[in-house]
Amino acid sequence: MVRRLVIAACCLALACAGSSSGSAGGGNGGRGGGSASGGGGGGSGGGCAWTPGSAGSSSECAGKPGAPTASGEAQSTAVLGNGFTRVSNLTYASRGGFALQGDLLVPRLDAGTPGILLVVHGGGWQDCGRRRTTPDAVNYALVMSALYGVATFNLEYRLDQEGGGYPENLMDVKCAAQWLQVHAQDYGLDGTRLGIAGESAGAHLALMTGLTQGRADLDPGCGPTAPKVRLVLEYSGPADLPALHQLPTAVASAPERYAGPCGVSVSGCARGRACDRCVDASPVAHACEAGDTAVAVIHAPDGYDLLIPTAQARQLHAVLLDAGVAAVDLTATVGQTVDAGCDDSQLGQAHGWNRLCLVKTSGAALVPLVAQTIGPR
Repeated sequence: MVRRLVIAACCLALACAGSSSGSAGGGNGGRGGGSASGGGGGGSGGGCAWTPGSAGSSSECAGKPGAPTASGEAQSTAVLGNGFTRVSNLTYASRGGFALQGDLLVPRLDAGTPGILLVVHGGGWQDCGRRRTTPDAVNYALVMSALYGVATFNLEYRLDQEGGGYPENLMDVKCAAQWLQVHAQDYGLDGTRLGIAGESAGAHLALMTGLTQGRADLDPGCGPTAPKVRLVLEYSGPADLPALHQLPTAVASAPERYAGPCGVSVSGCARGRACDRCVDASPVAHACEAGDTAVAVIHAPDGYDLLIPTAQARQLHAVLLDAGVAAVDLTATVGQTVDAGCDDSQLGQAHGWNRLCLVKTSGAALVPLVAQTIGPR
């Protein structure tokens, strides 16, 4: 358990990854430098610098299904037995030398034209991609699509060692939203009704996508107009990166370097150094930019998430409410998973429960909000 927490601590620090040029990988020619608010994401901030291609560049995810590659995987379509159609390996962009792909899950269209929920995987901004675990990662999108009657787009983005440190990883996700806005009608979907969901690091990127829609410097230019994201569902996401040094003892006391899958210094955000990039990459710094985007904050019970304290979810919810955002707090309670058909023995592991259990525990409460924002029309 301690070894896994040490790895997690390494990964959590990576949201600050970046060189002094303002791009962690230069995947777009150093694009995305300055900040309109929150401290100017262009500087390295000393302890938050990380150089792609050095420690950690040989990802354990390389070559695995769902991890970005230069050419991508062959597109395919399958009609599933439950009435869904899955279009796998849709290439939504080529950025930084990688073909970025996603899997589109389209429900039956007899209830109207559904919107689309982008699904962003976790993994500390460095771990494997959209299909990194089975069956959890695949079922995650399927359960959400069936529960809410919307399409899901389970997308890939560049990991830190692929040049995808902040803000490039965020712009990859925004690029997917822009692509869907243009191409949704090709699949009988409504590209004007977009939502985004993510867990852990994916929740961080989902929040940043929804809360920084007015930031011209974070527009990847993958479509004629910036997409309108109406809804954010965030599961166990970090909201205040400079405060990550308040992680549980086993994480906060991790060695400065760890020769594991991450292999990078944890001396950045997780050591409490509030560099500009850490501040600008923190969702709590952008609450006032949310506009009319609705946000649902979902987290394990107090004391059960070993990676991101539930206090961060409480803080995010409070800040969003203060900014006038339509935000709901769906922090779970012990025992809820029994009703959802999950096993409470998973409590105390990583984020408390796996993502599928968090989706199930909050699902019924979210149905009206999802229907209002991105449901079929």
